[in-house]
Amino acid sequence: MKISALLLCGVALFASCDDDRDNNPTLQTATTFKLNTPVYAEENVNLRSTTSLGFTWSQPDYGFPAAVSYEMQFSPENTWTVSVDQALADESGKTVPTYGTAGGVRNVVNATVESKDLATVLQRCEKWKEDAVPATQKVYARCMAVYAGDTIYSNVQTFTVTPYYVELKNAAPNYWYLIGACIGDGKWTNTADAVGTSVIPLYPITGQTYDAKTGDGVLSWTGYLTTDGFKLVHTLGSWNEQMGGTPEAPEYTSTGGNPSNIAVAENGIYTVTLDTKTHELTIKKYEKDAKSFNTMFITGDFDKWGVATGMNAFATFAGAQNHDWVYDLTISDDGGVKFTSDNSWSSNWGSAEWSFGTGLAGGANIPAKAGSYKVLFNDITGQYNFIEK
Repeated sequence: MKISALLLCGVALFASCDDDRDNNPTLQTATTFKLNTPVYAEENVNLRSTTSLGFTWSQPDYGFPAAVSYEMQFSPENTWTVSVDQALADESGKTVPTYGTAGGVRNVVNATVESKDLATVLQRCEKWKEDAVPATQKVYARCMAVYAGDTIYSNVQTFTVTPYYVELKNAAPNYWYLIGACIGDGKWTNTADAVGTSVIPLYPITGQTYDAKTGDGVLSWTGYLTTDGFKLVHTLGSWNEQMGGTPEAPEYTSTGGNPSNIAVAENGIYTVTLDTKTHELTIKKYEKDAKSFNTMFITGDFDKWGVATGMNAFATFAGAQNHDWVYDLTISDDGGVKFTSDNSWSSNWGSAEWSFGTGLAGGANIPAKAGSYKVLFNDITGQYNFIEK
């Protein structure tokens, strides 16, 4: 009986090993994969009047369905040596890219690329002058696949577009926003139109470098906080990516988690500093005196320096101590602007930096550009920000 039992166990063991081999496929080495011909390959796509372009491809043959990361790449010359990201990383500005990516990273075998993003890639590579954009431009497209640390590329497909001039700008700072019971009106209104009433972006810092593509860098804000608590959110209207926890141990989540509200130990003036790339957050007591102002004006060439444009106090919750001022400003022509607490110019701030910077007492006129802006000014630090609408 014991022998029979052992034989049965042996048979079961061998059967189990066979099953394991059958259910554990071997990873095959894939060297390329197929990018399908776009349906518009024989047409001329007008990028200005077209919203987006679609692309599909087959999964590389790894021997089984794999979780692959894909990204579309585009070149005006079928040259794949220097990417837009590599060129932007060169602070000298002398590196010219030969291709760029658009459409984002995805894990499915299709992509929708916005026409404006493709137009920007072409402009960065070709650097056309505004009056010298060609009537048509051939575009070369390929797909990049990354799996298990290995990168491969599809075949190249071509199509023709009518491009247009794009004014190239580095990415705006990657803003995060303060929200909470001791922020703004204290109502926790997480919407885009609540900037300046319930939420406020942290300010860019003079002297800091911000990534030309992502806008990542160090931001800060100095103001009055209470023990009632606050949080930071990244995308207005969403709570998926936020920061909470405690001042000593902040918590970051990007998956819809719900860390506790951040509550300082005692009411007072604090400086909140965030590295948007590493999500390192510090909250420190402000040790200097912080004067409060009853009024704040933005004035300049746009109103003939009349000191007639009063800004709105941001912090209005019960017991608030306001140090941020907000105004929706439209400037018709380029010209200087400054901030002043009254028409006697006893306290005024300016700087030669545009479109954000740190105003110095009695500083230079800020060289504002024509446009419509959400203007923010902090009277403790002198930090200001003209956020284009």
